[in-house]
Amino acid sequence: MPRPLRIQHAGGVYHLTARGNRKQPIFLEPDDHRFHLWCLDQTAARFDVRVHSWVHMTNHFHLIVTTPKPNLSQAMHWANGLYAKFSTTVMV
Repeated sequence: MPRPLRIQHAGGVYHLTARGNRKQPIFLEPDDHRFHLWCLDQTAARFDVRVHSWVHMTNHFHLIVTTPKPNLSQAMHWANGLYAKFSTTVMV
């Protein structure tokens, strides 16, 4: 059963996290970190999301963001999809 949908509102402040499948690494190389930050930068510009802080761990990341518009789901769907589609990280 999926978790309940996140309530989104204009001006929301969120702590976000995403983890690799089965806790597998999502960042293997330094370029993976840089590319993920580029994805977040593109997402911030495209969806008007403000990223205040972030931390990359080997198998997950945390973000603190604000959303002037109630579009968090669309923004993170796009950001995570962009990283997954074009990442140079090879998952085994």
